[in-house]
Amino acid sequence: MNSTPLDWLYRSTFPAWGDPWNSGRVQFRGNLMDQIPIPPASAADKTKLTKLAERAAKAATGRDDAEVQRIERDIDEIVYRLFDLTAAEITQIETALAKTRDQDSEDDNDEDEA
Repeated sequence: MNSTPLDWLYRSTFPAWGDPWNSGRVQFRGNLMDQIPIPPASAADKTKLTKLAERAAKAATGRDDAEVQRIERDIDEIVYRLFDLTAAEITQIETALAKTRDQDSEDDNDEDEA
C-alpha cells in the first residue's frame, strides 16, 4: 500500500488539503480506500514483499536511508510488475513523484538541523 505506484494513485485521485504534489496532504477516505486496485500476487511474491518490508523497517530503525531506498526500489519493481505497467507508465509515475521525493528529503534535512 505504500509503494510508489500507489503513492502516485493517492496523489492523483484522492482529495487533498492543499496541493498533494507540493506539501499538501492527501485525505485517505474509507470510500476511496475501498476502490484501490490490489492486483493478485503469488505466494512467492507475497513472501518476498513481506521480507522486503521487514528489511526496510529494520534499515529505517537503524537510520540506513540508502538501504531503505534500495529496498523500496525492489518493492516498487514487484508492484510495477503486479500491476503490469509499461515502461512509459513507470516513467510517468516516477517523474511525477520525483519532485515530492526531493521535497521530502529537504524536509528530513530541516528536521535533522532543528
